[in-house]
Parts: sequence; structure tokens; C-alpha cells
Amino acid sequence: LESSKISLQRIENCIKNIKFILKNKNIDVEEDNKVDNINDFNELLNDLKDCKDFSDTENEAAKKISEHATKYFEKLNDDFNTSDAETEIYEIVRIVNSTAKEDSSIAFLNSVLLIIDTLLCILGIKIKSEDNEGVDVALIESMIAERTEAKKAKDFKKADEIRENLLNMGIEIEDTRQGVKWKKV
Repeated sequence: LESSKISLQRIENCIKNIKFILKNKNIDVEEDNKVDNINDFNELLNDLKDCKDFSDTENEAAKKISEHATKYFEKLNDDFNTSDAETEIYEIVRIVNSTAKEDSSIAFLNSVLLIIDTLLCILGIKIKSEDNEGVDVALIESMIAERTEAKKAKDFKKADEIRENLLNMGIEIEDTRQGVKWKKV
């Protein structure tokens, strides 16, 4: 069970990272994002190969992702072998984690998010979005911006105070290469 929990968290973190990068690019992400039938999914996989909107690195990753997605369906068609099918999702997540960066193309990020969400949906796995109910998002983001400015001004005492105030509000922040991520704790 612990291993399954860790694997699911790895998938959740991958999805959250993609959404975070897209948010930083001012792109809204739809919830319940999935392809409804196998023909449309196969068309998506075909579109992944040598996409003109992808960088060379993204095209290489897309080819590998497409191969793993194809294997995923082969595993499901082999007496509904969900264990091995899940392994293909983990491989896709591994590839995405090493490829999806702040400079990734929007087309690549949207495509891999759609693929992962679809494969999970087939297995009945739903990654819930952040529950920000009862949270003043504007206040939190303004405090994070204030903290970022304090860090730039090398006022680390103030930056630490803001982090502590956020934590007291039940908000945990994480500094990443893509920017500051936050979540309710």
C-alpha cells in the first residue's frame, strides 16, 4: 500500500507540475481533461509524432510516450493486466518529469497532460485538483510575491517571516525552478 501511495503521489506531482507550468504561461487547464474514445486517442498519439510545435527534445519524449501508451493498451488487452498497464503510466510520468520544464511548449504540455489524464481515467483513477475552498488565493499570491521581492532585496528575515505567516495560515510553499508553488496543509 505504501508503494502504491508513493507511486500515486509521483503521478499527482507530475500533473501538478504540468498545470503549474501552464499557469505560469497564463494557460487555463480544464478539469476532467480526457479523450473519450480509442480512435481519438490514437489520433492524438499519431499527432505526437514529429509535431512541428515541439522542440527536438519534446519530439523524442513524445515518441517514447507514444510507445508506452501503445504498450499500455496492449497490457490492458492482455487479460486486463492493470499492473503492467500502470507500469507504462509510471514510465510516461518519468519521461514527462525529465522533459517538462518552464521552457516547454504549450502544445507538448497540453498533450502529455491529456494523455496521462486519459490513461488514468480508463483505470478509474481521478487525480483531484487542489482544494482551495476557504482560501484567499489573491492574499496568498500577494504574500508570495512580497516574499519573492524580499528575497530579491536579500531581506531573508522578512522572507522567512512571510513563509512562517503562510504556514500559520495552513499554506505550505515550495521554491522551485519554475517559481513558488503552494498548497494547503
